[in-house]
Amino acid sequence: MADPAPILPADPPPGSPPPDPSPGSPPPDPSPGSPPPDLPTGNAWLTENDLGDNLKSHERITGFKSVSELAQAYVDSPTARTVPIAGDYTLPENFPLEDFGEFANKAELTQSQVDQLIKYNQRTTDEKTEVYKVAMTQELNKLLDGWGDKRDHNVTLARRALRTFDTTDGQLGNFLKATSSHEHPAVVNFFHNLGKLLEETPYLKSDTMTPKQPKKASDVLYPTQGE
Repeated sequence: MADPAPILPADPPPGSPPPDPSPGSPPPDPSPGSPPPDLPTGNAWLTENDLGDNLKSHERITGFKSVSELAQAYVDSPTARTVPIAGDYTLPENFPLEDFGEFANKAELTQSQVDQLIKYNQRTTDEKTEVYKVAMTQELNKLLDGWGDKRDHNVTLARRALRTFDTTDGQLGNFLKATSSHEHPAVVNFFHNLGKLLEETPYLKSDTMTPKQPKKASDVLYPTQGE
């Protein structure tokens, strides 16, 4: 009776080459510490660093022989040279964002890109300010037109109230002019109403100011050619 076939294949004789892997089986694992088979000779340093597999075999990485070589290439690159450190950005005087340099550095913005960003922000701010001023002028003209025949008299009352209750150094008036608030219809109407309340009191009797038609809406509280 013939011997039964062995369940496991017999060990190869000593000194014989290892058998070829069966079709479809995964390739054997490389020995510990050896570079991946797709890395060129001399790039064993890649396996010693915490790099993803996609970086270890990337053509822009495998050309370097060490971490120092790779770091030096980055430092010498145009990108590294043109991105300032946080404190080296040139910003406009009194720039309101103290941490903008840190933000720009983290975003890897060049000085040129920062300049363009600031210019764009300033342009949009100016455009919004102009739209606001036009809207306020239109509303103020509506207020003045609504006063009809009493326009000149009401303007006089508003100016008197402002001059009467402003500080001696004109602090309130300067603030209104600096912020363009003197053109806001609500501000003009407030001083007009204040003037009306004081019109019948002796407090303003000594102020003999001749009413004069303002040439434009912004001259209501501050006439171009004074009274």
